Amino acid sequence: MSRKRSIVIATLITFVITSLMIFGVVRLYDSGLLSFMGIATPDSGISAIKRAEQIIDSKFYGEVDKNKLYEGALKGMLESLGDEYTWYVDEESYKDLSLNLTGEYTGIGVNVSIDSADNLITIISPIEDTPAFKAGLKAGDKIISIDSVAVSLENYQQAINMMRGSDKQAGQEVVLSVKRAETGKIEEIRLKREHIILKTVKSKLLPQNIGYIRITSFDENTDNEFARALNEMNVINLDGLVVDLRNNGGGTLKSMQNISDMLLPEGVITYFEYKDGNKQYFRSSKEFIDIPLSVIINGSSASASEAFAGAIRDHSRGVLVGEKSFGKGIVQTVYPFSKTEKGNTAIYITTARYFTPKGECIHKKGINPDIEVALPDEYKYASLDELTMEQDTQLKTAWEKLLK
Repeated sequence: MSRKRSIVIATLITFVITSLMIFGVVRLYDSGLLSFMGIATPDSGISAIKRAEQIIDSKFYGEVDKNKLYEGALKGMLESLGDEYTWYVDEESYKDLSLNLTGEYTGIGVNVSIDSADNLITIISPIEDTPAFKAGLKAGDKIISIDSVAVSLENYQQAINMMRGSDKQAGQEVVLSVKRAETGKIEEIRLKREHIILKTVKSKLLPQNIGYIRITSFDENTDNEFARALNEMNVINLDGLVVDLRNNGGGTLKSMQNISDMLLPEGVITYFEYKDGNKQYFRSSKEFIDIPLSVIINGSSASASEAFAGAIRDHSRGVLVGEKSFGKGIVQTVYPFSKTEKGNTAIYITTARYFTPKGECIHKKGINPDIEVALPDEYKYASLDELTMEQDTQLKTAWEKLLK
């Protein structure tokens, strides 16, 4: 047999096996493999993925870890959807999801997702007062490698774990290679992991009886913290309130809804539209604090913070000040999947789009402020708590709009 003919035959065999494996990922639900993991599925006979498994069992020269094999198939199926917010959650990441909502964990302090255009890990927002923020990381920056390990969609969970580390790794250095959004240049950023305890609500009284509350994220207890801040400032006697959502990457819907209910008249706050066309509405009650409002947003204001800003705008309850928001208008749901010796796994999957009260979906678009104001270049990476009113041009503008 000629060498050329041998190459052609080998190529065809590889193509057939690859096709079976790819087709098998698509047909995973019908394969019976999910039944193996404790989830009942219809019995459809021997599927493509089962045939691929048989080939691997009989022909693969090496040890086969069936759990890793099935996990790889699940990851591939979810990744094939091309949605940067849908992924398989392993045991370690499942624990992280729970910790995120409590506002306490070890890491560098950054919210990330996958950019579907290039499959790179992209920063949604650095969390203020954390190592990521202090190092000057910004929304849109792309993480190319971590400690010299190339990272992307393929090893997303590994990348998260490397940035996080365990509690014992607090204080240890991690090196990121980052492609800057503004310049396209790749820079090496050195950070030290910290044990992060987030205070999601910060408040103070501004001159001329104007209140100020900054929400850094919408966590489980943020709505209670917000209510406490209003009470401490005696909100009824205030002449206006500035709500600062800069660098707020989102969080829980319930917390955002409860805060919106305090400030909005009766009506729709936001609504979800699901795959089947059904809509789920989230509404505010009749009672609300009728006080003039200014809301500050920027390019790192995303998800729940955009829903809040959109509701304020559509109800004409206040003025939006700052810069265009990030543009994440889709909803994810966590579905517990299986239980292993190491813990629980889950599927984190996009299940709906959310809309502003007037029916706008801002996904990939963002919300434009009524008054566009940027921070001076020299203060873009400064902690907002450390800026004076004159330095913080966005806050100053929001405050001035409330003066009588």
